[in-house]
Amino acid sequence: MSSEEERESLLSSVRGRLCVLCGIGFALVYALRVNLSIAIVAMTKPIPQPLNNDTHCPMPPPSNSSNQGDFEWDAEIQGEILGAFFYGYVSTQILGGILADKYGAVNLLAGGLFCTSFFSLFTEFAARRGPWWLFILRLIEGLGEGVTFPAAASFWTRWSLPEERARLMGLSLAGSQIGNVLGIPLTGIIADKWGWPSVFYWFGAVGCIWCIIFYIYARNDPSDCPWISAVEKRLLQKYRPSKENRPIPWKKVFTCRPLLALAVAHASFNWGFYVLFTCLPKYMKEVLGFDLKHNAYYSALPYLTLWIFMNVSTQIGDRLLKKEVVAKITVRKLFNTLSTFIPAILFTFIPFFGCDGISVVILICVCCMFKSGHYASVNVNHSDLAPPFTGLLFGITNMLANVPGILAPMLVGSFTKEESTIFTWSRVWYVSAAIYTFGALFYLVFGNADIQPWARKKLRMSENTDSEDSEYRDENDRQPLLASA
Repeated sequence: MSSEEERESLLSSVRGRLCVLCGIGFALVYALRVNLSIAIVAMTKPIPQPLNNDTHCPMPPPSNSSNQGDFEWDAEIQGEILGAFFYGYVSTQILGGILADKYGAVNLLAGGLFCTSFFSLFTEFAARRGPWWLFILRLIEGLGEGVTFPAAASFWTRWSLPEERARLMGLSLAGSQIGNVLGIPLTGIIADKWGWPSVFYWFGAVGCIWCIIFYIYARNDPSDCPWISAVEKRLLQKYRPSKENRPIPWKKVFTCRPLLALAVAHASFNWGFYVLFTCLPKYMKEVLGFDLKHNAYYSALPYLTLWIFMNVSTQIGDRLLKKEVVAKITVRKLFNTLSTFIPAILFTFIPFFGCDGISVVILICVCCMFKSGHYASVNVNHSDLAPPFTGLLFGITNMLANVPGILAPMLVGSFTKEESTIFTWSRVWYVSAAIYTFGALFYLVFGNADIQPWARKKLRMSENTDSEDSEYRDENDRQPLLASA
């Protein structure tokens, strides 16, 4: 197949349309997750801050808006509410991966997002009955959304060629950053204009509509898709995992050192991500003094940067592999180092910018530019190690990697309970930098991109192909798999 035919088949193919649809879905996944981080600024009354403190920025005069917050929740309660989602989210990661690998991902993707969208409609009802009602509601939303990322990893193992996997998965998951880019300012605008309850009604309704569309169009496997072309079906079936239900070698999975390195790298990346994801609006409001609208706009800029450069990094990563410039593990380690070590350095500079809010936002955007390397490294390393168990492995590491979603808001709440100042927040940035550095070094030493022995079983080919069996290729065999198509 020529490169021109390959390009045309991808752009006009069913998997290309599925990539767009998944991108929209993951935009909603993240919009439904992040909207509370902005809405809680409008939901809560301002926390009194100490006067004449050199580490506290001057606050703007009080807004004339009638929306001055309905709830008197302190920093610790807010941190627990923001972290509640992740208690549910981490609980269904492994289950989601197992079910997706065994039964297919479509029901999990549609059903998981529907659960989050539907319960989001009851946010106002829960919040007005008390913070613990809202805590439980967010936990339930997390249970539904927890299956989506492992399911997506398993989905693209079936619906992509090895050479384009990072690209297609990266593009579809890039929708999550679009969800941040659009969801954060939209939340601010909607909350400011129509009140914070409208945020959850709007996003919940749109999420439910997407679930119906995706459930109707998507299929678990190309062989089950009625609108796929014969050429595309043959191309995808040539390298898809076998449908046979293989027993999971649990002991070997949990004693796999490369998987441990992957989990550590994933968790360290997510720590910094969730510090920004759940706590940046709080920093901008309580320390830098941004109002609700400007808070929403500036909080979205880092995610716009991340979205732009994650598409660039996945393209570069795939191109390096296709042209056989370097080994796969070199690509994975290089991009992971860029995505964690450089942000670790940049985080330590945030306190030195003091009350210069614009400079802080620019620094965080540069940080997110380098964080984009995650999507060409750790994010696709699961399918390098064990293609038949991609969903399971992603579920394991994503479960551990989302524990920071619980701990980061709690740590911020603990550090800033008495006062929210540049000094108290500096400890947040330094702890995050240390975690980033540890994750980068651990993956450099123990990371791997070879198919593991316990996953190296013969891959059954489609009945339409000439050969009966084909071994998964070793990492050192860097000939493009697409070349024989």
